[in-house]
Amino acid sequence: MGSSPSSETANHPHKGYHILQVAPGGPGEAGGLVAYFDFIISVNGRSVATQDGLFEEALKDSVGKEINLGVYNLRTEKSRDVILIPSDSWGGAGVVGLSIRPQIIENATEHVWHVLEVYQNSPAGIAGLESYNDYIVGSPDVVFGSTDDFYTYIKNAHNNNSSVPLYLYNKNTNNVRLVSIRPTKDWGGEGVLGCNIGTGYIHSIPLLRTNKEAQDEQDQFVVPSLPEVAKVPEVAKVPEVAKVPEAAQPAAPQVGAQVAAQVEATQEEEKQKSSGHTTA
Repeated sequence: MGSSPSSETANHPHKGYHILQVAPGGPGEAGGLVAYFDFIISVNGRSVATQDGLFEEALKDSVGKEINLGVYNLRTEKSRDVILIPSDSWGGAGVVGLSIRPQIIENATEHVWHVLEVYQNSPAGIAGLESYNDYIVGSPDVVFGSTDDFYTYIKNAHNNNSSVPLYLYNKNTNNVRLVSIRPTKDWGGEGVLGCNIGTGYIHSIPLLRTNKEAQDEQDQFVVPSLPEVAKVPEVAKVPEVAKVPEAAQPAAPQVGAQVAAQVEATQEEEKQKSSGHTTA
């Protein structure tokens, strides 16, 4: 019992049963069904869009037996087969432990209201709404076709002094819970809910991944370690160049002594001439 590997869908399914809650311990949880992101699109190979009540009839006829559900997931945009065994003795409501509603899949994420600031002691605060983490995704009483439908629903509850059930998706827990809230102006602040609400694309629900999907993706992109770069051998040291000995400088001639000798010789020659002596 469980899910078979996901496969790409040739065409985006148009309609299905939107799974809003999966009860702990029920057959739906055992089959791996995911709140808010999963849609039941077929039962035993037959499309639920072609026949109203097909899913309910199949459940009644399959208590204690295996049933094959075709399930489309908004996050992965893929379909998978899920095998469940409906049971009336698992300990909770219903035979598969699911809260579902018929839904056009293309519109599933259009009518969502992001809970922004939640004020203390307000109806929203008392009901446990979480600022910036919660998204109002619907009600078991009505399918909202527009923002006006939602505001009219809240306004009527205020006028009738009654509480309303709302489905809240929490982006941290990735689950949907059901809360009861009583709109009123008597809480001491502005508005009947006591919280600010955002709509539009920037306030849409992030398509969260499971921890396993994130780990699988991380494993696919592990960067291999780079090989060590070969060390460049050190350049051999250039041997020192032998010093060229300094050239011996020739002794400077003693010019002074030679000149003195020549002068002395000239003087002696003149003396001899004057005396009439000639040296031969």
